[in-house]
Amino acid sequence: MSDDRKPVKSLAKGWASRTFSSAKVAASFGRVAAKQALNQARNILDEDDESGDFLADRLDEMKGLALKMGQSASFMDGGLPPKIREKLARLQSEARPMEWSAAEQVLQEAYGAGPDDVFEEFERTPFAAASIGQVHRARYAGRSVAVKLQYPGVSDTIGVDVGNIRKLSRFASLFTSVDGPAMVQELADRLREECDYRLEGANQQMFQRLFQDDRRVIIPGVEGPLCRKMVLVSDFAPGRTFQRFKEEAPQADRNSAGVLLFEFAMRAIFRHGVYNGDPHPGNYLFGEGQVAFLDYGCVRRFDQPFIDTWKRFARAILDNDFAQWKEAFTAAGFVGSPKFDYERQWHDIHHLYEPMLTPNFQFTPEYSEKSWRVLLRDSPNLLYTTMPPAWLFVNRLQWGLYTILGHLHAQGDFRGVFRSVVDGPIELAIPVEPVGV
Repeated sequence: MSDDRKPVKSLAKGWASRTFSSAKVAASFGRVAAKQALNQARNILDEDDESGDFLADRLDEMKGLALKMGQSASFMDGGLPPKIREKLARLQSEARPMEWSAAEQVLQEAYGAGPDDVFEEFERTPFAAASIGQVHRARYAGRSVAVKLQYPGVSDTIGVDVGNIRKLSRFASLFTSVDGPAMVQELADRLREECDYRLEGANQQMFQRLFQDDRRVIIPGVEGPLCRKMVLVSDFAPGRTFQRFKEEAPQADRNSAGVLLFEFAMRAIFRHGVYNGDPHPGNYLFGEGQVAFLDYGCVRRFDQPFIDTWKRFARAILDNDFAQWKEAFTAAGFVGSPKFDYERQWHDIHHLYEPMLTPNFQFTPEYSEKSWRVLLRDSPNLLYTTMPPAWLFVNRLQWGLYTILGHLHAQGDFRGVFRSVVDGPIELAIPVEPVGV
């Protein structure tokens, strides 16, 4: 491990230090975007990865929201050059951990005792480290468990980071119909929930109940009595990482896993009105015919009117009913100007729904990139489209899921899965109470 990869002693939490770091990261992203645009104009493939190293290191140091944004950028086709995304990919599960002394202090404050007094065994070196915490392997009651510890002070960084983004959003949305500050507030609300591991534990138990009838889905059990605001203890889930699975598994297995990832997300949304809004490759482990779904910190709930509108919107596209779609699209709150071009949007949305309209569709990175470009970059409706806050994480789920399926080159009956959940009943998940102490 090089000096740059040594454990983190403490996080920069103050306004000045984080604003300065954010400015450096933003400037670097700006240079990357400008260079990418220039290279595309010249038809040049960018092979420079120095910016990727810089961005990965700075985001890793900042943790919290900054690192989470780096995780998303690392695998989203159509955003950054491949070399940059390759460097950012380590942020998915190999971020720099905190020093053991800091981790031990989290345990001491949570339990009033050291790890050896609570657990039968406790590995000092974490096996995963990500945006707001790191995960250690331990033994409890004769079983292997995963103990997630939150970085000390990470919750204090959210207000600063969100405040900086909120200021930028006011300028970024000046010439659009998007309510930037409202979207940032939605982001802040979800992130603050994510910093309470007791709520995450309850969400994890909820998803376990919702999918208990599907033997393909593995959701680790939660040791409720051991959970604290900054400590989450759950069963240890074995399996191959996304990268290993993508490289080693035969295409038939990747197809099956891809259909399951898609079905899990669609069933959670359209039947139960909930979904996990953090779909990045580090949150999945792959077994034999099974997938373990990890990390339930960022869960969004929808009420029945929202799901009803979304189903009406989806059915109209599946049935090629333009008039019904137009009515549902407007009811969903997307239209922000009389200049909105419904005909163009109808054309563009069909590209997004192509997997649900095409028999035996195969996802590819090229399809994911084109979807992103058609709807989020090239559409003339961008100036006239609003983005209700509830849809912020829907977009995150949508593009994240498409990108993951594209990397797997997953092929299957996505149309049949989607039609089934859209036409099926709604059984909203019961609200949960935090677990632990």
